[in-house]
Amino acid sequence: SSEPTETTTRESGSSARTRWEFNRPLAYSCIVLLVLVGMAGYLLYGRASSRLAASLKSKAELAASEADWDTEVKWLRRYLRLIPESKATVIDIAIASNNAVELTPANRYDRVEMARRDLSKAVAFALDSETPHPRTRELQHLLILRLSQYGNRYAPEILDKIIGLNPSLTDPLMLRSFAMAMSNTDAVSYT
Repeated sequence: SSEPTETTTRESGSSARTRWEFNRPLAYSCIVLLVLVGMAGYLLYGRASSRLAASLKSKAELAASEADWDTEVKWLRRYLRLIPESKATVIDIAIASNNAVELTPANRYDRVEMARRDLSKAVAFALDSETPHPRTRELQHLLILRLSQYGNRYAPEILDKIIGLNPSLTDPLMLRSFAMAMSNTDAVSYT
């Protein structure tokens, strides 16, 4: 720190006057030390984050191998918080959420709604890129099936998605979903 260089007494009393000088070598040392501590913290954070991401991914894979879909979704969501640009993780979450709907008790509203939201997000991510993801069609198919569980609530959206998907005429699930959606909407608006 700075050192006093000159001390004088005032005529009016006992207070002293001090002149302070800037200590450049100490300031430069502090700046270098702060930069080194910052760099070390950044490197340690990056290392810990990469190890944490790998750990979360392995926990999700273990849960998937045991068909524990809720746990897989939990670990994949945590992984996605660390690496938000991971399109494959968004798709994996959607598939696992869809699988979780069938867990006992099956077709719980909260699981169906979570699967619908995750599948919608995954389809949007898959269609957003320049090259479509290989599982885009499967995700669209699953989303249509989840939307069909709501009855006429999403009927117009189901019709639009089925028309956009252009499924095979021999696909019974898509034909059934299309017929249910047509019966629940104003058929005149789609002719």
